Amino acid sequence: MANMREPQADPAKIIIVTNQKGGSGKTTTAVNLSAALHRGERRVLLVEADPQNSVAKWFDSGEGVIPFPYINLAAAKKSIQNEIKKHLFNYDYIVIDGRPSLELDIGLLLVIADIVVVPLRPTMADLDATEEIIQEIEKAAERRGDKVKFGLVLNQVMGQRTLLKLTEKAIADREYHLFQTAVAYAECQPQAYTVGKTVFEFNSYPFRKAAKEAIALADEIVSMIEVESHVA
Repeated sequence: MANMREPQADPAKIIIVTNQKGGSGKTTTAVNLSAALHRGERRVLLVEADPQNSVAKWFDSGEGVIPFPYINLAAAKKSIQNEIKKHLFNYDYIVIDGRPSLELDIGLLLVIADIVVVPLRPTMADLDATEEIIQEIEKAAERRGDKVKFGLVLNQVMGQRTLLKLTEKAIADREYHLFQTAVAYAECQPQAYTVGKTVFEFNSYPFRKAAKEAIALADEIVSMIEVESHVA
């Protein structure tokens, strides 16, 4: 559960991590991003908004100590906006793990997002599958009257350089923003899930590398949000 915090002057920035395609690394991205923000001494709240309850299972079934607060709003449905707004002035960042489903209208989250992060594997099939969520982002922009910032992050990248380059080119051709940080495939990610910890809680090389990638991605996302805020 979320800890009580002293209210602050500015509302939290809301980061939505979403993709309707299974296996994209959505929950891993949300957890690692939250951990990276937390390690950067930012007050962060992780919100479970996926009916599969992957975040809740991550922490509830493992042996790790939760390094940052999280709440489960997977059953909140139409009231999810109001539930999230209750925490706006208690945190610097609210990271939401969610995807379109019968239980959740993802548009309710997209319209309140400061940025949407869409993880995908480096294949054309996975890129094509992101079109559905990008259409939802465009609908949300129409509903709120301005653009919804979003970026794609390549996840589970292996040594397939040709496939990676083709996917990167296709993303550029579609004029979607691609984060420079690519997350490599690593067995340490499911290992962390199995024991209910984050990659930051281990000291071996694979975990340190995964943690470094998470920090780099977090820095990119924060920079995009801050640039947008200054422009506004």
